[in-house]
Amino acid sequence: GDIIMLSTGDLIPADGVVLGRNDLEISEKMLTGETCLKKKSPSYVFSSGNEVVSSPTLFAGTFVQAGEGKMLALAVGVSTYQGSMEEKMKEAESGRSILQKKLDSMTDLITNVSMHVSVLLVVILSLRMAYAFYMGKCCMESWKHDVHWSELLGFVITGITIFVVAVPEGLPLAVTIALAFSVKKMLKDKNLVRHLSACETM
Repeated sequence: GDIIMLSTGDLIPADGVVLGRNDLEISEKMLTGETCLKKKSPSYVFSSGNEVVSSPTLFAGTFVQAGEGKMLALAVGVSTYQGSMEEKMKEAESGRSILQKKLDSMTDLITNVSMHVSVLLVVILSLRMAYAFYMGKCCMESWKHDVHWSELLGFVITGITIFVVAVPEGLPLAVTIALAFSVKKMLKDKNLVRHLSACETM
């Protein structure tokens, strides 16, 4: 809600609206790429062809090329139009592709399933051993520490082995290698690929 004085050469620090009469001409080339200057007024002014001649909105990151005036700041930092665009660009650059997200989801699913299966297998094998030991009318004197504890340890090792083998750790690497080969093939067609995720779209 701060009121900011603007003059020629100033960099507009926040999004806002102009106050009162002014002769401001703003360069919005940094945002839109257009080289023509934009006139500003307290309200929208339209031409006979219903085109916007001047508007009250000011954007952070633009420059005052001519004139003087006042503005009411409404948004700063990442809340500005420029800030939101920069945040979206960062997310696009750092974000994972659709295929990578699906692979992550599938890997998590397989990991959870394999973990539950491994635990269930250890429990079932242990119960089967207990059933054979007690229901087979074996007395406690028949318990052999070396043999039976080794057998229980074998059950645990079997469960861990199944869990480790079931986790598809090499799947993301295999997909990356496949995409790399796709990039190589596209280079032969004179297509320059900067990001591997672009191969998914192509």
